[in-house]
Amino acid sequence: MSRVTVASAAAAALLIGCHPKNGDVNYPECVETPTAVAPDDISPGGFAATDVLAVTTGAREETLTWHDRTTTPLTLEVVSDGAGSQWIDSVADYTGVSIDIGIECPSRLEIPATLDFATADGAFAEHFDVTLVARTVDAAELHVDLMDSALSGTFDPTDWPTDDYDSMEMGLNAVFDASGDSGTIAGSTLKDEGCDGDTCSASSEQLDVAAWGATAG
Repeated sequence: MSRVTVASAAAAALLIGCHPKNGDVNYPECVETPTAVAPDDISPGGFAATDVLAVTTGAREETLTWHDRTTTPLTLEVVSDGAGSQWIDSVADYTGVSIDIGIECPSRLEIPATLDFATADGAFAEHFDVTLVARTVDAAELHVDLMDSALSGTFDPTDWPTDDYDSMEMGLNAVFDASGDSGTIAGSTLKDEGCDGDTCSASSEQLDVAAWGATAG
């Protein structure tokens, strides 16, 4: 459990995660413009969806290492034909910004796909609809919100926090590149501890649940 103290309510809102425009404070935003891209067409990034799928698709066998260092065989497979791909042009907009803060807005190719993800211990037996995100030709990543997924295995994200919390997030994150694949199952909780005058505090708990590939070391 970690505790963060911030000097104002506005800073507390930024810590917790707020809408880009909060009261009288205007935050910069990423303005994103999607453009449909056929599977074999070269995107503005200089590569096609089929190039990315050559690196990411296919069945794989891995070892999932849980937080307590126990392991279980893991099978995963990404499937996609590249249909429905979009190039997302993302540009930072600082119009009317009233706080000195910078943001990164990476443009990217997004490719609809499915992910089969199963462990021998029964924790996961899943079929997810996912989006592959690629910024270069030789790597892609995906994210699954486990809090918003109907899971078929025995895994329950809410079993993992050890302290009370007001909000929680947990996700499955995978990265694919020419060297293989790796990923994590991780999340965090946040508890609002309230304010004393202009000083507000919040406590958080990092939830490192499991990993495979290079991230399991």
